[in-house]
Amino acid sequence: MTRPALIGIGGHVVAALVEQLGAVSGLAEAVEFHLSPEMSGGRPRAAADVLGRAAIVLDEGGAMDPAERALLPPGCAVITLPQLEFASLWPQMAEHPARGPDIPSVARPFGDRIALGVAGAVADPAARRVAYDAVTLDMLGDPRLMHDAAMRAMFTREAGCDVRVAGFVLSRFRSERLFHSAVHPAAPVLEQMMVQLLGHPAIQALMSAPLDDALRAVVPGLAEVFADAQAPVMASIAAHFGLAWWSAGAQYRQGEVSRDGDGWVDWHLRGPAAAAEEPAMALHPAARITRATPFIATAIDPAIAPHGAVLLSAQSGQYTAPAVLVSALEGAIVLGHSAALRLDSGSDAVAQIDRPALLGFEAGWADDPRGMVGVLPRLLTFARLRRREPSLVLVLPDALTQAGWLGEMLALLGIAAGDIVWLADTGARLARLVLTSGLGGDDVSPFSTEAARDLAALVPLSGALPRRVYLRSADIAGRLVNEAELAAMLAAQGFALLDADQTSLVERIAVLRHTSAVVAAQGPALAELAFCPPGAAVLELVGPANPRLPFWSLASCAGLRYGYVVGEAVGEAAWDGDYSVPVAMVAYACGLMAAGDATG
Repeated sequence: MTRPALIGIGGHVVAALVEQLGAVSGLAEAVEFHLSPEMSGGRPRAAADVLGRAAIVLDEGGAMDPAERALLPPGCAVITLPQLEFASLWPQMAEHPARGPDIPSVARPFGDRIALGVAGAVADPAARRVAYDAVTLDMLGDPRLMHDAAMRAMFTREAGCDVRVAGFVLSRFRSERLFHSAVHPAAPVLEQMMVQLLGHPAIQALMSAPLDDALRAVVPGLAEVFADAQAPVMASIAAHFGLAWWSAGAQYRQGEVSRDGDGWVDWHLRGPAAAAEEPAMALHPAARITRATPFIATAIDPAIAPHGAVLLSAQSGQYTAPAVLVSALEGAIVLGHSAALRLDSGSDAVAQIDRPALLGFEAGWADDPRGMVGVLPRLLTFARLRRREPSLVLVLPDALTQAGWLGEMLALLGIAAGDIVWLADTGARLARLVLTSGLGGDDVSPFSTEAARDLAALVPLSGALPRRVYLRSADIAGRLVNEAELAAMLAAQGFALLDADQTSLVERIAVLRHTSAVVAAQGPALAELAFCPPGAAVLELVGPANPRLPFWSLASCAGLRYGYVVGEAVGEAAWDGDYSVPVAMVAYACGLMAAGDATG
């Protein structure tokens, strides 16, 4: 039976609140969660069939239009939220609502208009910091008047709304960090909004948890919301307002980069070309990864799988994932599907790409299961960089044009056909090539699993989904000769079948992000274990010739419990041939998975 819908319509704040509501006991089972978010190309309207069964609509800033409202059923509760903006602490930011033509536009978010102006007017880099420090607070405008205007505007925007926070902000902004930037509320404000949502009768009617328990369930997730969108607060502003929470050495994170306030000023003082001048930007630092101790690990025969012996060595328990870096090259040649590069002036490249381009793959991409280790994090990197550099294009091998998983990833990330250059195997010369290194191979980077979670967050939350899943795909079914017996046993143990060939990526993400246990034979679909929540258990079934490290590494980076059962060869071809798995052993492993599941 189709469930009623809870729809979030508006900007980034309502999207974050809807995401966190998924942790409320009973709510995710009672309704489907849908978003109609503001995007760079405009807001896609909520689907008519979803509006027609809406029980609750969260409308941020009056974003819902009359045509959508007309489709709502009688009795649907529309809960209104204000559009938040608190510019008092950031008079230097280029996003300040009072900006005019004298304030330079910037490709990156959170541009410091003073630094950008100085960089454009002062030729000598050594003199720029002196010029910046000479700007006094009164040169930015009267902070008292600006703050009064900001607060009056906040009260005006929330007039008539069901959720209101202006009074809280006015009374608490000096003692607590209430905003990460002028438009990104921090956890205390989000908590105030969440308290009011949970107290609304329409939401209370769908909850099974007491209000206090519901609030405690959502509060932990609020700390990381917008934590990558932090704008520096100037020392003079902190002193003017007497901000008790401010400190001189505080770090401010923007995307994957953290700097203190002076560090961001120095970065901006380098001018609009700062990104091109930086030889490399760290997306993720190098990390020492301890692989999860397998909850079950059956025997590997080194005579049949000599490469599998590495799983038995003491060194297999840990590895170092290299730093994930972004760097740019001028005039590079990509030699085709190999992703090999040349920096000479040879003429064998048949295509010329004049726009700045990010290479979305690397050598070995064909062995990257469904792009989860190397391609997906590059897609996410492109989507982020594209906001700062609108002319950037994404280069992918044309052999992937038919990959369904890729098409769905691109759609979720809002990467359009016009953003992509499909590279033929003959190669191309690129005027400016952006490269991402440190991804791929057995030593999986945590950035890959973080990218998977970011992608999963774009999929609407769902309730009443199976907690235990048998993930199946046709590419392994023919070789696992006793699959029918295995599937019957798993069904009896309460495992629901999730067929990777008969479901969309979105459907699989919706299921996997709710699971507590996954069983799957080794194959490309198993890489989607990265969508599982931390603490879930994954059991890999593998033929005797092919015990390998990548899925163990992926599970470890994702914070999952991991185990493997090695099957037995069937027939004469022990090397990479048909195999069967001991069903009784898999059943035993399923018991171990259940025993370790805190939720039962």
